[in-house]
Formats: sequence, structure tokens, C-alpha cells
Amino acid sequence: MNFTASGFNLANGIYNATLVFQASNSIPQFIEVPVTFLVGSTSSSMSIGGVSNGASFQQAFAPGMILSIFGTQLAPSAQAASSLPLPLTMAGVSATVNGVPAPLYYVSSGQLNVQVPYETGAGPAVVGVNNNGQLASYLFTLAPSAPGIFTTLSSAKRGDVLTMFITGEGSTTPVLATGASPFFATPLTLLPQPALLLAVTVGGVSADILFAGVPPGLAGVTQINFSIPNGAPTGVQPLVVTVGGVPSAPLNLTLQ
Repeated sequence: MNFTASGFNLANGIYNATLVFQASNSIPQFIEVPVTFLVGSTSSSMSIGGVSNGASFQQAFAPGMILSIFGTQLAPSAQAASSLPLPLTMAGVSATVNGVPAPLYYVSSGQLNVQVPYETGAGPAVVGVNNNGQLASYLFTLAPSAPGIFTTLSSAKRGDVLTMFITGEGSTTPVLATGASPFFATPLTLLPQPALLLAVTVGGVSADILFAGVPPGLAGVTQINFSIPNGAPTGVQPLVVTVGGVPSAPLNLTLQ
């Protein structure tokens, strides 16, 4: 049995689909086969070598997060986004995840930073990069949440109130458009918050969370204000953020 796909009315890029086969007298009755659909031609010199969480650089991915893409000849020059909402094209470069346009933070020959569209959901995914008509793709898997901590903290003491930033919290409530940031005058209580339960531990002890949400001026990044628990042990301790039951890679924090 042969299947063909048509790229009629589709822009050049990389698309993802799932074929579902059913046979009533077989076990299992349903088989799902993920496929990647290329519209256009791939480049012999351009390639994607890997992707990672933009904060932790772990292999952990979720909708809405910053995704770092590594490869060769991904862009003709280096350029960073200068305003919000994030652009969909820079230096003639665009990206998609499962065919949905992915806003760009930064492009260069060896690395792109993009935001995974909230619309992609969880499951098999394909990121496609179009560098001025040259195409490359890479397969990975999205989960509902995949928190990664930006490493800006090093030391503190019990009772301190700290601020940290994460990406990979997944969907937000209220819903925030991909690539966009909240209006600067949005009341604190109305800022987009992670839809999944979020918790912070320091040295295995739960911390009080004073605020967790996407602040004005950021896209795909959640700010967390928390206090160091009085019961946390001193010395080098793991700081862990858990979203929807999924823990981040620990960040070492020295408690004095």
C-alpha cells in the first residue's frame, strides 16, 4: 500500500503529521505512524545537529518554551530580536514546529533560539528551519511541561526572597499568544501563570512562592519570586522547580 501527500497551497517548510491505520481483526486495532512532510528541498550544506531546552540545555521540551537549535549554516548572519512581539523572520530565516510558525529570539550560523508555539501541544514534533529557501529539520518530543532554570542564582541565606526565571512551564492561564508579552499595565494578579501546579524546593524543603507568572517584557519565560525556607540545610543545596510533577535539573545554591 502506497500513500502520497500533496504540498498544494503549503509554503516551503517542514510539516508533521500522524497516520492512523485501523484493522478490525488485528491486535492492536490501531497503529499510529508519525511522519515528516517536506515542502521544498533540503540543503546539502545546512543541517540541524540537535536541540535543547534554552535554559537548562537538557533534552526536555514543552510548548511555549525557549528552544535552542544547533547546527551549521542556519542563518546568513547573527541577529537578535529587538522588540516584542517576537518576529517570525530575521535575516531571511524562519522556523516552524509541527508546521506552526515559531517566533525568533536570535539567529546565527550555528545557533537559533526560537519559542515553541503553545499551539503545538505535547507529543512527537518536528522543528523546521528555512534559511532563505534552504531547509533543514529535526525530530524531538514535547511534554506538557519541561522546566529549565536560568542559572542566575549562586548564594543566599534562610529567609531571603529571591527571584529566578524558568522556561518550559507549558501552557499558561490566561492564555498568552506565542511570541507575545503581557501588556505593561496588566495587574499583577492578572498576569499569565503556569496552568500546571508549580512548586519550588531548596535542599528538599518546600519554599513559599510569592509570585509565579510571565511579566511584561518577556516571552516564553516565567518569573518566580520565592523565599528560602527556614528549615533548609546550609551549604550547597539543590534548587528544583517542579511543574506538573516534572522536576527541573537542579541548580546548586549555597545557603549561608
